[in-house]
Amino acid sequence: MSEGIVTSRSKGALGGFLDEWLELQQDRLRPWTWHGYAMAIERIKRGLGKAKLQAIMPLQIESFYGEMLASGFRKVASSRPRPCATPTSRSARLSPTPSGPASSAAIRRRPPVRRPHLVRASRGAEE
Repeated sequence: MSEGIVTSRSKGALGGFLDEWLELQQDRLRPWTWHGYAMAIERIKRGLGKAKLQAIMPLQIESFYGEMLASGFRKVASSRPRPCATPTSRSARLSPTPSGPASSAAIRRRPPVRRPHLVRASRGAEE
């Protein structure tokens, strides 16, 4: 090899490697992160889990990802709830919120902020 490192060939499959890796990470990761990784690994194992670890080629990965997208998988930036834009009391954040069309009507939105110093003068005033 160009780096001078020789490794023995592994006969293990990608799925087994990912399971072992995830188990070793459990103490290092937050529960929510670990759960997200476990879900992602299950998806990967369905398509590539039986492939030999050292025999996986980039084209296999691209093909698998394309199949996932074609079957309706969509990449989600984060499934964790985002923090509130305005500070609220802890009890308000933890209390259940009503859902449905009636409750969405009760949500009040802030009016847009007007910044007159950023508005361009009208064309008639410039001429």
